[in-house]
Amino acid sequence: MEMNLKMQINDVYGGDGITRPYQVEAVKLSRSQKHTRTRTDIGVPIESETSEEQTELKDAVCQTFKHDEDGTPILRIGGVHGKLWGTLKDCAKILKDSKGTFKSYAEIERFMLSVNITPVYARLENVKGMRLDALPQILQGRRSSMITQYFDVIESCTVNIGLSFPDQSLPRIKEMLKQLEQTPCLNKRRSTIKILEE
Repeated sequence: MEMNLKMQINDVYGGDGITRPYQVEAVKLSRSQKHTRTRTDIGVPIESETSEEQTELKDAVCQTFKHDEDGTPILRIGGVHGKLWGTLKDCAKILKDSKGTFKSYAEIERFMLSVNITPVYARLENVKGMRLDALPQILQGRRSSMITQYFDVIESCTVNIGLSFPDQSLPRIKEMLKQLEQTPCLNKRRSTIKILEE
């Protein structure tokens, strides 16, 4: 069975290995000095404080979007193991635990093998607003140092995708699509999806 969906996606983070250079202003030196002077004619100490801050521009990498030949941003949403496919799989796991729609995780694995999403790279149309977002992240390991990752974020857009699956799977697919609207998804798991047309 074929199903065509028009979806609105909010807060779409760039990624898929597509990057652009970005310059970040970082503080190199920050200090303050305090001075106390006493005037001999009045004998009262006068305090003064000076602050100094030096900054430098550093090269950073910003995760962004691939563009098609028309300059429209595209994102790897479709495909058998694409981002939307993975989110639908997560929705199936939620439905297994909450409603018993699936009996086991093994059943979900088998079921998802019959679901395909096209196109692999979907056009992000009707783009409304783009911003830069900085996300701090603590690295694992002994030192647990913190890094900042930079992302181009499309605030709102629409996308058209096609789902193909066996006819008898329609009731489960409809449940999964309903759950999809309540599940954070795509890059950095910060996007939300609303289905506009089925």
